[in-house]
Amino acid sequence: FSEGSSNLQSLSFVANRAIRGGGLYTDIHSLTATSSLLQSNTATNPSYGGGGLYAAGGRSNLSSLTIVANTSGSRGGGILTVASHTLTATNSLLQNNTATTNGGGLYAESGLSNLSSLTIVGNSGFWGGGIHTTGSHNLTATSSVLQSNTATS
Repeated sequence: FSEGSSNLQSLSFVANRAIRGGGLYTDIHSLTATSSLLQSNTATNPSYGGGGLYAAGGRSNLSSLTIVANTSGSRGGGILTVASHTLTATNSLLQNNTATTNGGGLYAESGLSNLSSLTIVGNSGFWGGGIHTTGSHNLTATSSVLQSNTATS
């Protein structure tokens, strides 16, 4: 999705492949997604990433999402946010996602992330198995679990 807004509810994005954003790609977009599944998607280009979700600019409001077993040839196996993106994620699961570089579960560069009641478990990446932030990114996490994530560096 590019520019504008989308409201996605009870959808499944499974076994998709793309250069970036294997499951979903947003650019300067307002995305609301609830009760949906991003599973076994792949971002193939080693210069980009976002196996499950790639979000540049704009904002994403994610609630009750299951983001599992996604793969990135670069950053953000589960979710990648860049370009001052604002991410709000609640009551969601990031599990068994893999990034060949940084942020197996979540990679966030500049912008803002508000995480609440998130379970981030079993993800892997070179730096930041569960979460990797860089640049001027601000992250707040409450009532969340980070468990059994692996950084291979």
